[in-house]
Amino acid sequence: MQQFGYATVLAQSQTPEGQIEANPAQPSFAAGSACTVLASFFDNTGAAMVPSVLAYQIMDVLTGEIILEQTTIENPQSVQQILVTAEQNEIISNSSNSETHELVLFITDPSSRGPFAAWCRFDLMALPVP
Repeated sequence: MQQFGYATVLAQSQTPEGQIEANPAQPSFAAGSACTVLASFFDNTGAAMVPSVLAYQIMDVLTGEIILEQTTIENPQSVQQILVTAEQNEIISNSSNSETHELVLFITDPSSRGPFAAWCRFDLMALPVP
């Protein structure tokens, strides 16, 4: 049985206008725009691995507020694409024009070990209304 080794997780904009060049350390998106998170899973030898159970949640990093409760993905794949909707990418604080959100993956490997966690962070920026 394969045992979890590591995961790579990357958030990317669905449209060119959704991507903002604001923070070189992590992706930045226009608030209220959808994005996609692409995750790849590998076993302890570096071979592609299909998790036996895969779930995720989305939260605001500063407040810890859960934006999307833990959600299980049916029929996970070794490369999994997750849509973060425009509604889930809204800024939740009334007093801020930017926030950092985090998508956390909970991974159980084929040998039923886990859950292990992997995550990615991305910034949301409120754009001025023309």
